[in-house]
Amino acid sequence: MEPVIVVALFVFGGLFTYTACERRHRARWVRFERREIASHVGPFRQSAGSVPTRDVVVQNRAPKLIRRTALWSIYMGQMAVPGGLLGLVGLFVAGIGLVSIPGLILAVRIWRVGYALLRRDPGAAAKARQLCTYALVLNAVGVTLAMILPLAGGTDLLPVAATLVIYGGVSYAHAIALRRCAELLETDSKLRTRYESGAYTTQAQQFSARAGHEIQA
Repeated sequence: MEPVIVVALFVFGGLFTYTACERRHRARWVRFERREIASHVGPFRQSAGSVPTRDVVVQNRAPKLIRRTALWSIYMGQMAVPGGLLGLVGLFVAGIGLVSIPGLILAVRIWRVGYALLRRDPGAAAKARQLCTYALVLNAVGVTLAMILPLAGGTDLLPVAATLVIYGGVSYAHAIALRRCAELLETDSKLRTRYESGAYTTQAQQFSARAGHEIQA
């Protein structure tokens, strides 16, 4: 019964905090675009004056990629607790638990950046890129270690090696998602800057269309 309670707390605890944060900061993601108003005036009269426009809400919450990656980050961050316990146990097995320390640091930082993405914090894009690089380097080290462990310690260390490889694969996919989130946040900031500056040109409209498609994808 106790394992069921632990799993339930893990699953629903992360989902609850994610939902609360996403709903609370949803207004930060509302974005407007200035769209041209269809006019019945002829093209010659239109060219003589400014093009009439109106503000349109094109985004009312965080994009799907941000929401999914944030929830993924929260769950991966929560793995720091069982990972820390396994690391303590591993300290008594030839000091292997020391390898988990950088991973624990990464897990805590990933957990924090998940909420930063939902809040659209100013430094969220930079943090996501930093964690992407950190995770890729750490995973490369982990996979290399996984290949060495069975050779050095025999078949008894195969479960540890397999765990490192599996976690490395999941972490690699998450790192790529963080990089895409960083790019999306940067694009979103550019769109907001263009809107706030009041610029409405053919180039701005084309850029908004391309970037808006990327954000909604």
